[in-house]
Amino acid sequence: MEIKDILLFLEAGQSCGARLALAAALARAHGAILTALCACPEPVTDLADDYAIGPEAVGDALAHRSAAIVQSLAPTEKAFRAVVADRAVEAVWTWAAPNETSLQLAARARLHDLAIIARPAGGRIGRRLAEIAALTSGTPCLFVAEGGRVPASFDRVLAAWNGSREAKRALDDGLEFLKAAKHVGLLVVDGGADELAPAEAVLRHLARHGIEASLERVCKAHEDDGSVLLGQCDRFDADLLVMGAYGHSRATEFILGGATRTVLAEASLPVLMSH
Repeated sequence: MEIKDILLFLEAGQSCGARLALAAALARAHGAILTALCACPEPVTDLADDYAIGPEAVGDALAHRSAAIVQSLAPTEKAFRAVVADRAVEAVWTWAAPNETSLQLAARARLHDLAIIARPAGGRIGRRLAEIAALTSGTPCLFVAEGGRVPASFDRVLAAWNGSREAKRALDDGLEFLKAAKHVGLLVVDGGADELAPAEAVLRHLARHGIEASLERVCKAHEDDGSVLLGQCDRFDADLLVMGAYGHSRATEFILGGATRTVLAEASLPVLMSH
């Protein structure tokens, strides 16, 4: 997958230094356009605006709301423009209306090659956007922990493999990162790769793309798969984890698989997920 169009999700008033630095570095390395999409909460309005009556009063109330939104976005926009200017990256600044849903926000990623999103550290809105983007956007999502370990480059990449469609999708979407890495590991938990797609055959497939990967097998004890993946990332000293995003939607509820949920909740390193 060639990366020429990156979408960076931001939130007004939230820490975003790690995502900004990584997004700008990736855009620079791949010659990509970086688009920031900043979400903001509904601004607190004056009591008088809440009870505005008549065209003039309503117009004033809407103007006050717009000014409050712009003011709440200003610090994040300033930080974004400073980073992209320092990296000499072609960039676009956009923002989402406060009433835009997580599903609508995630759908915007479909017009980009890569979406960069904060790993949810708490709070329902951030967690919901991460879940929906991973399962419905159709775009590979790179999750970054603010305050976590964000390397200057992805020199050591670990790809999780279990023979599933999701694992294959993630492997394809991560090829650009795998090719650029100095060390690549293919991780199989409990030797659980599908018989039709054994890990050794995947290694040969990667070699045809110029990627020399080592096979990393691990047997889990009583840990869940997500904890095993993260433990192996520590042992491999990985800069990036590539894995499938597992789950399904049921009505308006999005249900993540156990490993996906654990990694999203606990990963300190960047994680590339595809569904």
